[in-house]
Amino acid sequence: MRAALVYNIIRFARFPDAGDTLVLCALASDQSAPHLRAIEGRRAGSQRIRVSLLSSARQVSGNCDIVYLDSALPDTIRPARGQLVIGSARNFADRGGMVGLIEFGGQVRFVINDGAAGRAGVRFSSQLLQLAARVIT
Repeated sequence: MRAALVYNIIRFARFPDAGDTLVLCALASDQSAPHLRAIEGRRAGSQRIRVSLLSSARQVSGNCDIVYLDSALPDTIRPARGQLVIGSARNFADRGGMVGLIEFGGQVRFVINDGAAGRAGVRFSSQLLQLAARVIT
């Protein structure tokens, strides 16, 4: 379920200076890592998604277009320009992450920190913003 939501968030995000491949980096030790493999090779617009599993948050680099963190907080990394940071730790978006996944009434929803995304140069479609449980500006 989370992998499908992450995929749809990626589809409605715009990355500055992105090439023909979007690299999604996740920690191999995270629960969601194996499920994220399901979106390997799928397309987000004209770009193909490649999943890269890392052994630690220290390995996150500018080569990652999207970073997914299951349990680590957003201050674990410093996003590069154009890098989207998604996570599911408690209050992820409130703590500076760009998209926080939350459990809400038995469903997984998301909170968007549009200010943090904007500072990194990532833009979200108005459709995605309307679907968010909450948008932080």
